[in-house]
Amino acid sequence: NTGETSTTITPTQNGIFWLIVSDNNGCVSDTVSFTFDNFPLTILENTTKRKILGITDILGKKTSANRYKQMLFYHYDNGTVERKIIIEK
Repeated sequence: NTGETSTTITPTQNGIFWLIVSDNNGCVSDTVSFTFDNFPLTILENTTKRKILGITDILGKKTSANRYKQMLFYHYDNGTVERKIIIEK
């Protein structure tokens, strides 16, 4: 129980939470519990420099970065792939 008296609950950690709902007329619900297990435990920061190995279009053809309004895939030396769309110059 976070002690909140509002229309929303904002968990700050994973766990089992319970609540009792009451309305303006004084009607009270049964105790409701739920498990929240989607809170990120860590945020990884990418501190290493990446080198672009190549850029491909959506069909897998090599292309340059100067293509506008098209989905481009940037392939990096660490195995990651980044999708980008440049809307305007």
